[in-house]
Amino acid sequence: MTDDYTPPKVWTQKGENGGKFASINRPVAGPTHDKELPMGRHPLQLYSLATPNGQKVTIMLEELLEAGFDAEYDAWLIRIGDGDQFGSGFVAVNPNSKIPALMDHSVTPPRRVFESGSILVYLAEKFGAFLPADPAARTEAMNWLFWQMGSAPFLGGGFGHFYAYAPVKIEYAIDRYTMEAKRQLDVLNRHLADNRFMAGEDYSIADMAIWPWYGQVVAGKLYGDAATFLDAGIYGHVRRWHDEIAARPAVQRGIMVNKTSGEPSQQLWERHDASDFQTRTQDKLKNLQREDVLNMVNYLESEGMDENLYSKLHHFSLKGRNEKFKQTKDYWSQQGEIGSETNFRFAARLDYVVSGRQRGETWGNLAERALWLYPLEA
Repeated sequence: MTDDYTPPKVWTQKGENGGKFASINRPVAGPTHDKELPMGRHPLQLYSLATPNGQKVTIMLEELLEAGFDAEYDAWLIRIGDGDQFGSGFVAVNPNSKIPALMDHSVTPPRRVFESGSILVYLAEKFGAFLPADPAARTEAMNWLFWQMGSAPFLGGGFGHFYAYAPVKIEYAIDRYTMEAKRQLDVLNRHLADNRFMAGEDYSIADMAIWPWYGQVVAGKLYGDAATFLDAGIYGHVRRWHDEIAARPAVQRGIMVNKTSGEPSQQLWERHDASDFQTRTQDKLKNLQREDVLNMVNYLESEGMDENLYSKLHHFSLKGRNEKFKQTKDYWSQQGEIGSETNFRFAARLDYVVSGRQRGETWGNLAERALWLYPLEA
């Protein structure tokens, strides 16, 4: 890459262009492989990752539940770095191959909803919540919702990409998008100087859309040390607004869903029940005891799990599996904490299969998903 690049008359791809997302960037749409999406027991099925766009929707769903609405949902992890968004099932829900994507099975035929702003409006109208009824306040909420949809690409794809992810640091690009990011933060700061929330006194989907992007940047939770670089301390009204929303229990839960990085106690890779926040975060899975594992093995046996499936979930070959199955049961009957990464993964796979079986899912789908979430070590 040189500073005196001259664009060709017609652009053609010359291979990966480097950077964090190079392996999944491509100039065409459509699926790259056949893969059906999993489906849980709730009418609302979310396929996502805890990026700012993904967090908008999980915050909304948790806020609906907190407010007493029947908005139970299954949240399935889509690893965009692995190209899950290009599977045929996901593309059928969102032809643009971007998270989040939602299927509503409470209607006939089931309805797909894609683009985070569209999902927020859809859920707000479906449940009659977090979108003001007063025409003036509703218009203000929609103004700021669409402001975010149009502005965030400058913050994420512009500033965030060139500041944090690009394989080379380009002064012009960083200066260009830093100036725009700071202008947008100033827009917010001026507005929030006179308003508690984006649409006035009432918390709305506009706040849920803007907070994961701009609030998190000001709080120092996006793009490394971007808050220092942007001198985020000068945006005091944005920080006040961020802190008030961050204290909401539903927001604290929502940002955990489909999260795969950071503190293990804040990572809930998949969400299928409200109890998952207490039982299935990554720290809880890593603290499973041998007694827990033995109980899971006994449960799976009572449910008819054959040793072929068990051998897949555990790390031993099919040859001589009967004897190894017995030896493994004997090993796990001992007391004490799990002692290795291999054993943690095995316990996490079993936990996933047990919880899924209790939800009524089939063995094969559960095993495939468990092995995908917690791969076998070489």
